Amino acid sequence: MTSVGLRPNELAGGAVLEPLIDVRNLSVRFPRVNEELVAVDEVSFVVGRREMVAIVGESGSGKSMTGLATMRLTPFGSAVTADQVLFDGIDLSKLGERQMRDVRGRRIAMIFQNPMSALNPVLTIERQITESLERHADLGGAAARARALELLELVEVAAPQRVLAGYPHQLSGGMRQRGMIAIGPTGDPDLLIADEPTTALDVTVQAQILDLLAKVQAATSMAVLFITHDLGIVAGVAHRVYVMYSGRILEQGTVLDVFTDPVQPYTRALLNTVRQLGDPATTRLSPIPGQPPATRGDLVGCPFSPRCPVVVDRCTLVTPELRLVAPAHSAACHLAGGKTP
Repeated sequence: MTSVGLRPNELAGGAVLEPLIDVRNLSVRFPRVNEELVAVDEVSFVVGRREMVAIVGESGSGKSMTGLATMRLTPFGSAVTADQVLFDGIDLSKLGERQMRDVRGRRIAMIFQNPMSALNPVLTIERQITESLERHADLGGAAARARALELLELVEVAAPQRVLAGYPHQLSGGMRQRGMIAIGPTGDPDLLIADEPTTALDVTVQAQILDLLAKVQAATSMAVLFITHDLGIVAGVAHRVYVMYSGRILEQGTVLDVFTDPVQPYTRALLNTVRQLGDPATTRLSPIPGQPPATRGDLVGCPFSPRCPVVVDRCTLVTPELRLVAPAHSAACHLAGGKTP
């Protein structure tokens, strides 16, 4: 299946927005003796300059692997292919590893999913921030420490001097996540990939982290690719959203279009798992029955068909293509109207 990304003149409901990164048909495969595992299956996406775009899906949908593949950080043994990973006019898929190291951190930064494992437990927060500043911003000594303090203040860390001197295990989950966010802008990147930055945090801290990301983006003018399993938090932070399932994009469009007029049954199912504002406390959420399929290369048909409440015979036999259902809204579903771009 070939995913069709939105073109620059289709971003944000038709507004012209210059693309910062334009990825075409990105795939990540893991060859095995008897079968091939496909973590990302010909995914395409666009992020405009200063735009916040979300990739949403259940665990195992391929969204985190998409972010890692963009950074060329996939696990050993993976095979990554793409028609292009065009970042600010440079195709990252054509760069050598040394050239790519100059892009990571300096031009594209990433907040990894688990701050406890992403932060080095034997180094102070100060050393971890200043190390990044030395590598990506050419700062050292007192200048690096002063900038580290500024970054902690930017992410609203209380008592930044104390936090700088501390180790990850001495900080709460929310403070560790703030530390990870502080490391992100050290090289003044154009694009920040935030991989599940609110996972395992309580609702109040989640809201604080989301506010911080928006504040950091506004202060630095960087674009953000926001990866999350929680569709409920996307509406307040993102301009556009890509819905992933089993390594594929099943729906994409502006947040307004996707939330008010979801087309793919999987998108509707995700929305039904989120409590809506104004719902009474007794409202029961609707879980999605079954489990996501194994990500094998020989699967045919719509990957959501085994769990879909409106499945028809064609869904199990033919893989649906992304089709335009509105000017800036596409869905991969045989039951959707519209046309193939």
